[in-house]
Amino acid sequence: MNAAVLSGSPEPWRRRGACPSLARPMQTGDGLLARLNPAGGELSAAQLAGIAQAALAHGNGLVEITARASLQVRGLTDAGAAAFAGAIAALGLPMRDGPPVETGPLAGLDASALVDPRPLARELQDRAAAVRLAEKLGPKVSVSIDDGGMLPPGATGADIGLEARATESGHPCWRMRTRGRQIEGLEPGRAATLTLSLLQAIAAKGRTARARDLADSDLAAIAGDFVSDGACEERPSPPPVGVFPLAGGLSAHGVALPFGQTRAENLLAVAQAADAAIPMRLAPGGVLAIGLPDIEAVRWLEAAGRHGLVVGPHDPRLFIHACAGAPACAAAHLDTKALAEAIARQPGLAGDDVRVHLFGCEKRCARPAGAVVTLTGHADGCDIAANGIPLGDSRKATLLDMASLHRTTAPA
Repeated sequence: MNAAVLSGSPEPWRRRGACPSLARPMQTGDGLLARLNPAGGELSAAQLAGIAQAALAHGNGLVEITARASLQVRGLTDAGAAAFAGAIAALGLPMRDGPPVETGPLAGLDASALVDPRPLARELQDRAAAVRLAEKLGPKVSVSIDDGGMLPPGATGADIGLEARATESGHPCWRMRTRGRQIEGLEPGRAATLTLSLLQAIAAKGRTARARDLADSDLAAIAGDFVSDGACEERPSPPPVGVFPLAGGLSAHGVALPFGQTRAENLLAVAQAADAAIPMRLAPGGVLAIGLPDIEAVRWLEAAGRHGLVVGPHDPRLFIHACAGAPACAAAHLDTKALAEAIARQPGLAGDDVRVHLFGCEKRCARPAGAVVTLTGHADGCDIAANGIPLGDSRKATLLDMASLHRTTAPA
């Protein structure tokens, strides 16, 4: 067990439920977890290989790419976390700074996008830095910018969402969404100003505050034209698997980590299957290689498939989502990753018509939106719920039986 836990209460940023980073790893059931957020999600194949090598050298060899396109390395010790941070620094990889302002993984490259979201993202980050907002906001507060292209930001549950909207004039405007309210028709400058004002209002309520803590009077004071957003929700981000045409005749080829996780040696092999200088982008649950020539793309996808990554859009693993589960999470009553693998191997349990999400405990971390079958582990068993999906008794019984085979005992 980690020395910080043995010696007494860990620092607040190491406790379970904190928001980890490279400099401040979080304690989990399998050691410390470090989270990397390269600026713009951009890195080269060589840098991705370097991260995988560092994960092998200093962690337990498990790497993850989250639904928010963060790269996580598990199983670090105190000494290993420091050595890992040093290895990442040597890669020269710029990291995102300040409050998370999230764009889609193809930002600035997608010919189908209504607008390049990066100038607005940079303006928000610069203005937030100027008033030192990062010191005042909780680490989970985020802004999502959807450019209207093929791959929007992941299911982030952002505090503030900005979505590009087409207009008759041909000049896109922005729709802002926060706390169940929205404003339409914002010009970029006003969108940035209102977003900054909302972030400042959240910060004024303390480091634990989120947008949900804002009152209607807070919104009215910032902008009187917020209205109920009705059924307006974040656009779901499809899996980053397949070929995505880009501006300039290029393409992005994407693969996904099964259930968001793989062994570092698999990620290393995939990174080394591309030319070292090939640009890559982290995507929700996966990675995109940008501009691979056709023959190299075929070889790269073949290498990814050989090493267990998801390369086909109908792979059942794309329709199963799982929290960290046991043993990675000390609170979990289910080995969710092993259960997910078992469900994927059983025909008919998950696919285009049924999405399944597995929770190791009642906290239900990373809860998905939309129609989904949820299976939750408890201290005394498991339960299942079909939210918006017809689920026959036979399928339900099969899922519960499989779950019982992957139960574990979480500490009190």
